[in-house]
Amino acid sequence: MNLTERIAYIRGLAEGLKLDENKDEVKVINAIIDLLEDMAYDVTDMEDIVDAGLRRV
Repeated sequence: MNLTERIAYIRGLAEGLKLDENKDEVKVINAIIDLLEDMAYDVTDMEDIVDAGLRRV
């Protein structure tokens, strides 16, 4: 399971809890999950760049 799949799994777990979206702590959890997702995409992009660079060497 790669990073983006793991984040999707965590998002699914959080959504499955059916928490009140209006509570501040739920907003924080959702913001953290969003941040993790963004970071996972950035890491994936960086891995692709490194792999492409290594193929040239």
